[in-house]
Amino acid sequence: MSGPRRATRWSPLEHPPPWAGPAVFLFPPHTALGKLAFSRSDAFGFRGHAFVCQFGTYAPLNTNREAALGRGFQVVRCDIAAGTGEPFLRNRAPGPASGTPGSGGIERPVDCAFSPDGKSLYVLDFGNNTATRSYVVAYAHTGVIWRVTKR
Repeated sequence: MSGPRRATRWSPLEHPPPWAGPAVFLFPPHTALGKLAFSRSDAFGFRGHAFVCQFGTYAPLNTNREAALGRGFQVVRCDIAAGTGEPFLRNRAPGPASGTPGSGGIERPVDCAFSPDGKSLYVLDFGNNTATRSYVVAYAHTGVIWRVTKR
């Protein structure tokens, strides 16, 4: 009889799959990536950069690591050529807006797309929800489409 199985650490940077080539950017665990869009317009800026939605963690439900509690709940801008990324759209406090009552802001961004003229980024926000080991409850009328423009 063998002992308990241990998870193997696998790094896509060190061992990329043969069909993909090397990773261009790695996100921390429990950010829960959604969809992405590339800026193709100088009117918005950041031409060629990817804007990646992070739905956010369900910690502590799916991990006991305290560091994961506020991960995600934002849109990250990634400069693919440089291999760097930084928060682009996020709340003042880490986590969803519902975690800081009265603050307003984003909950769980899932998708984003640029307008046909390239001047606006639209972010689809799933809205507020609660998860337990048995079910997920999504609260009505909390989803939002955010429009982001250049200052």
